[in-house]
Amino acid sequence: MVFGTGLAPTWQRNRGYALLLDTGAADELSGGEFVQAYERDFLLPNHVAKISQSTANFSGIGGKLNSWEKATMPVYYGRGLPPEEYEPQVAREDELGWFLPPLRSLPVMRSKRWVIDTGTDRVWIPDPTLGGYQPCGGSLRRGALPLARGQA
Repeated sequence: MVFGTGLAPTWQRNRGYALLLDTGAADELSGGEFVQAYERDFLLPNHVAKISQSTANFSGIGGKLNSWEKATMPVYYGRGLPPEEYEPQVAREDELGWFLPPLRSLPVMRSKRWVIDTGTDRVWIPDPTLGGYQPCGGSLRRGALPLARGQA
């Protein structure tokens, strides 16, 4: 995990949202700022991020971080794909953790059978409606998987 790399403001500057694919992350992790902003801009009024108590400790290049909450919220990849639950530990304890970008971990990508295609800079995920794989979101050229606005 990389803390404090300047990646978190990317989704704000571009006025969009994306999951940062972190193959070194042991679990999903996000700053509280992302959770609140994503809920406000993409989920409300029909959905909310559910927050539950959870304890987790993380260490990475930038230091150590503790999480006391876990969020559960739908994320949308576009292209008619059904929503998927994103369940990050939420870092809220200090300014550094608050601005952490939303991370998608390798264990979760494996469990969901994702395929990262480095030739086309795309992520392919199983599409239960078609019985095969479909590219989701946009290009990974910026190292993150863009999210689409959800359906009401």
